[in-house]
Amino acid sequence: MIRLRHLAATLQRRGLLGTLQLLLERVLFKHWELLGVERRLDKPLALPSDLQSPPARQITAELLPAFERRFASYLPAIRAMLGQNLLGLAHLDSRGDAFAMVWISEQDYFDAGHYRCWMRVPPGCIYQFAGAVAESYRGNGLALLGMQRVWEHYHAQGFHSTRAHVDVRNLPALCLHQRLGFRETGESLHVYRLFNCLYFNRRSRSREPRLAALCAAANHTGPSMAGQKGI
Repeated sequence: MIRLRHLAATLQRRGLLGTLQLLLERVLFKHWELLGVERRLDKPLALPSDLQSPPARQITAELLPAFERRFASYLPAIRAMLGQNLLGLAHLDSRGDAFAMVWISEQDYFDAGHYRCWMRVPPGCIYQFAGAVAESYRGNGLALLGMQRVWEHYHAQGFHSTRAHVDVRNLPALCLHQRLGFRETGESLHVYRLFNCLYFNRRSRSREPRLAALCAAANHTGPSMAGQKGI
């Protein structure tokens, strides 16, 4: 009964063709194009001068209870990442509950949970591959202040840039990265999934910039897109 209700809701939201496409992507074939973006660490963000936020805490096993209130669904993934050579940082509110987190790799990163491929990280770069901000904290600048501190920390250690990959169909994420000062690296990563189990990937070079055009198109997709909140 629950599955039938979910299918009916999907049909109502996506329409018949959209639902069939979703089923085909889950069962037969799925293609992601991930746009590579980069930002210099020494480039400051435009933040209010009186904005204050507690220092970031490194995510450890002892800190896991802090995620139960707002990020309970993330806990299995967080536990898995704790066993890898990765750095997770979280910001806590006055009650000790996490309201934002970011995960960073200082070297090549293998995405075992979703795309199942290597993300190449050149020397002098860090790679930001995951992050989340509680909805009630979006738009107030606290998460941006925390991110600025992370970038300053790595810049002081000799790193010069941060990189990320963004799905070209995730227009809110693309526009957010553009607002934060990220620019294209000129390379896209294509990931293909067959029968929901076989993964392949390839890289391609872009001759022309695409980020600005994609974000311009997002600004004309209607109120639902315009209502997306930043961090």
